[in-house]
Amino acid sequence: MNAAQPSSGTNLLVTADLMLASHAEGVARRAGTTLVVAGNSDEAIAAHNVHQTGCVFVDLGLSGLDIERLVGELRAADRPPATIAAFGPHVQQARLERARQVGCDRVLSRGRFHREMEVLLAGSGTATADHEPQRGPQRAN
Repeated sequence: MNAAQPSSGTNLLVTADLMLASHAEGVARRAGTTLVVAGNSDEAIAAHNVHQTGCVFVDLGLSGLDIERLVGELRAADRPPATIAAFGPHVQQARLERARQVGCDRVLSRGRFHREMEVLLAGSGTATADHEPQRGPQRAN
């Protein structure tokens, strides 16, 4: 975790992917924002409570992630984050849908998160659309 001072301009990335974390920290620095990285849900909740993060980005590929618990505890914090955004592989529609169902404000494919990372980190999780369109086989009605 980075040793940043509490700030509403601080964002939180929940991932155990060290390459992603390193890349995101560099992007955040270039965007003029602070990024705190947590490797699991417990670290994420503790980090949010210390840093009062504005946006939380959750890697749905994180092993052992209980997205419902994480979102619930973040929303119940004294100062909940303004935005909770989740991202994961576009082929794992069930995980993406579950993130939507438990109240994530943004749900993105991992590829889209990477493409829009600078905008997302600089803009506290906001970008062009609330949810990425569904992919996969389309059925005719």
